[in-house]
Amino acid sequence: MQRERVQIAGTAATDLAPVTAAHGLDVDVTRLPALVAGSANIGDVDIASIQKSATGTLANVSASATNVTLQASNASRLGWMIYNDSTSILYVKLAATASATSFTVRMLPEAYYELPGPHIYTGIIDGIWVSANGSARVTELT
Repeated sequence: MQRERVQIAGTAATDLAPVTAAHGLDVDVTRLPALVAGSANIGDVDIASIQKSATGTLANVSASATNVTLQASNASRLGWMIYNDSTSILYVKLAATASATSFTVRMLPEAYYELPGPHIYTGIIDGIWVSANGSARVTELT
């Protein structure tokens, strides 16, 4: 079995004990499968199959001190982003009926937020501001 030494930044290899199973780490590099350059995927990542958007739909949603829909549910949504163009805090909820005690994201004035990854959430998005001034600049990618 081939053993490898571990080098920690700022220490000499001679300062370290040999890495063995007794030290809690046993690495056998001879048992690792070889990857063929240009033809192997690591894990389930397949960049070619990620859907890309060619359409961005923008909307300005006026600030409201009562719940307002920022984006209707859309099964074709690939991405979504929002900019709080207000001097007031905006509570955004990835579901119906946002409030100061029921929200997903608390956005400070001039804050930006976007949904993580494609196809993560396609349902309704609601919001409510602490006070009604300014607007939300919303972009949906489909």
